[in-house]
Amino acid sequence: MKQGILSVIVLLLPLIGFAQSANEAYSAGQFNEAAVLYEQLIDSCGSNFELEYNVGNSYFKAGEFASAILHYERALRIKPGDRDARFNLRLTQTRIVDQIDPVPPFFLSKWMQGLRETQSSNAWSAWSMAFFLVFLIGVSVYFLNRRRGLRKTGFYVALLTLFVSILSLVFARTQYLDLHNSTEAIIFTPTITIKSSPDQSGTDLFQLHEGTKVVVLSEMGAWREIETIDGNVGWIAAEHLVII
Repeated sequence: MKQGILSVIVLLLPLIGFAQSANEAYSAGQFNEAAVLYEQLIDSCGSNFELEYNVGNSYFKAGEFASAILHYERALRIKPGDRDARFNLRLTQTRIVDQIDPVPPFFLSKWMQGLRETQSSNAWSAWSMAFFLVFLIGVSVYFLNRRRGLRKTGFYVALLTLFVSILSLVFARTQYLDLHNSTEAIIFTPTITIKSSPDQSGTDLFQLHEGTKVVVLSEMGAWREIETIDGNVGWIAAEHLVII
């Protein structure tokens, strides 16, 4: 047992050293170095909110806005309700060239998305199970109690909590898919021309710039069909994109 604990400590010591070095570099104003060290921690430990957020802050301070946007987006996929990360993302987006106005969503869709983004997939899963438990209690009250008032209350409680439980489960699945199967990407080329077809001979449609977020619609070889938030569609070489 002692040897096992010692082995874990030995494995963790380099990671602790990386974290301390990254924090010291950030405090000293060496923001690019801090970002590299935080990214090495992500490679070693896996992605988590704090590390992605710290990388985003480091790149923002270094003036690397596309990289900052990428890591703020990744942080928000893990913890979508974090206000600081969302504020920093919006601030960083004001520093890039493309200021694209999104297509206004249907108000109900916008409200549902805002509600979904207040919790992570794990949190929504926990809420779904909690409401399902209340649903079972409501069903028990309805079938096992002879008093009409209590049976009526049990029925409506069961109906409402079943709906909320299913909705929470849908939110959990959507958040999970967003986290593990992202179709969104950030452009990492200063200026790139979007083509009408997946080849260099395609017609030039429009230009995008570093830091702009797009949705990847399909793939064809080394090319990706993308859509901007205002609905424009075209083709771009995959080398100019980094998936969120």
